[in-house]
Amino acid sequence: MDNICLTEYDENASLYKKLEKVVHQKLTQAMKEAKIGVMQIAHRIKERDSVAEKIHRKSNKYATITDMTDVVGFRIICYFSDQVNYAAKVVEDLFEINRENSIDKRKMLAPTTFGYLSLHYVCTLLPEESLNEDLLRIPFEIQIRSVLQHTWAEIEHDLGYKSEFGVPYHIRREFSRIAGLLEIADESFINIRKNIVLYVEDVRNRIRHDTADELLLDVNTLREFTRHSAAWKDLIEKAILVSGAEQIETSSEEYLPQLKILGIKTLGDLKQAVFQEDVHIMTLVNDALEYFEMDEISSNTILYYLCQSLLIWGDYTDELTTAFFKLSDKNETRINNKMKRIKRMKEQYRKA
Repeated sequence: MDNICLTEYDENASLYKKLEKVVHQKLTQAMKEAKIGVMQIAHRIKERDSVAEKIHRKSNKYATITDMTDVVGFRIICYFSDQVNYAAKVVEDLFEINRENSIDKRKMLAPTTFGYLSLHYVCTLLPEESLNEDLLRIPFEIQIRSVLQHTWAEIEHDLGYKSEFGVPYHIRREFSRIAGLLEIADESFINIRKNIVLYVEDVRNRIRHDTADELLLDVNTLREFTRHSAAWKDLIEKAILVSGAEQIETSSEEYLPQLKILGIKTLGDLKQAVFQEDVHIMTLVNDALEYFEMDEISSNTILYYLCQSLLIWGDYTDELTTAFFKLSDKNETRINNKMKRIKRMKEQYRKA
């Protein structure tokens, strides 16, 4: 029996590799389309020695190699535990599920105990014209767990903690306590994510109603300001009008330290700077268009010219201006050239 299964394993080697590739592609695309945060989709084909050991250990269980459902295995690791069920729904829609052999091990824990167990599916591919029929008969296993569930399982495996008979009582108790802490941490991360969503919604509403001046600049407030501030939209539209460029979305967090060093620490400071430098920014944009075309304009474009405008028309010291350039450039020669350029532009524009 052992030799028959191992012979079948050898004969299926190329099919296993193709199945691994097909399933991984399908999972990656499906999770992306469902917008589910996935840290990793790990996959592996069980080694021949491992297959032989399992056949020997569970003698008479496997009449054929296809009775071993985890020769090809996948593990979907989500960032949050509440995403596990969403990922499970994607898997159920994507593949044929062997309900008899699939199991939600999370439900196996007693209410008074702690520990992390994954959601396990045994699957086969659904028929498609482009797929070899031989691939459709090979089962594969998909495990779904959160990052912290994965962490727990890996540490548990690494320490060799297999059962209540494996280690003394006081060590088993410590395992249980840690598992409980990880479960609380999993829930806490979900709450943090929800609170961030609520925070962003509040910031957005306050910007739209012009009541956000005292909010400190951070990744979220800057992003929402550049998306929803009437003053910012007006400035973007002016730049688009004179340049004919297309507006694109970009992340502007790289400008947070630069704005801070220029004294812009709140949304009120940023709004005031926009009103104060509006004409100067457009002067810089128009002058730049004499030398090159702007095919695209983003919030980063305007933030760049806002910072340049403040350095040119503002009253910043040479030391602070140097510190500003050092935030994004460590090359002394380039920094000196940028300082000289700002001085030339001060002379040019302030005399005009």
